[in-house]
Parts: sequence; C-alpha cells; structure tokens
Amino acid sequence: MAEKEGWNIIMAVFDLTLGKIARTLLLSLHPYASIHIERLDVSDSKSIDQFVEIVKQKYQPIHVLVNGAVVAATQEAFDSEVIRWTFQTVSKY
Repeated sequence: MAEKEGWNIIMAVFDLTLGKIARTLLLSLHPYASIHIERLDVSDSKSIDQFVEIVKQKYQPIHVLVNGAVVAATQEAFDSEVIRWTFQTVSKY
C-alpha cells in the first residue's frame, strides 16, 4: 500500500522528532513511498483545525491518514469532524 503510485500518505504526529524517525524507518522499507508528516495534537481543537487546513492545502487527494495505531482511509470527506471522530475515539481508551 505504501508505494501505490500517486498516493499521499500523511502521518499525523504529536512529536515531530519521533515522526521523522518513523518516516525514515518506513522509507527504508518502502523507498518509493510518498510519506509526509504533520504535527497534530488531537486534544487541542486549534491544532486539529490547523492540521486540517495544512493537509487540505498541501496534500490532495488524501489516500491514507495515519495516527499511531489508527488508520483512516478517506475519499471525499475530510474535515475537522473526521479527525475528531477517528482519533479521539482511540485516545479515550
């Protein structure tokens, strides 16, 4: 999946340093993948809104959005509610 031609894979991370390490590891396994990292704090509405705007501006279309143990495959619907629903459900447990 990581090397699907033209796919944008976005890793939403709280810690950019750890995100860069994870991205480097993934790219060592899938050198032709298009993997991007962006900061996201799912407990902060402002961070969620900023993340949505950055992702909408920089990465279209969005094929896979990864946050820790959660993967959200999106097609047309991508907004603040998709982020909240996907990631806050996991963080509650």
